[in-house]
Amino acid sequence: MTSSEIIIQLVFSILFAGAGVLISRTLPNPGSLMAWVVLVLGILLAANILPIVIGTTVGQFGLYMGSSLHGLGIGILFGFILRKDQFLRKP
Repeated sequence: MTSSEIIIQLVFSILFAGAGVLISRTLPNPGSLMAWVVLVLGILLAANILPIVIGTTVGQFGLYMGSSLHGLGIGILFGFILRKDQFLRKP
């Protein structure tokens, strides 16, 4: 991968993470520890299972499914953590 491909992948991962934060607003928080573990394992596996599958192309660059799903999962997890932290700050 060239440096421009890495930058494009990073930009799209950040965009998908932002979409994940927005999606997490509509989803209920995982209630049990097992649900949190499954969510984190799914995020870790997303980057390792589909790292070379190209979902679509943007110009001359390919958008990989692994980085897209990884960014989306990180965004959803971050959104859940932010929302859970807001509940902890109640007086």
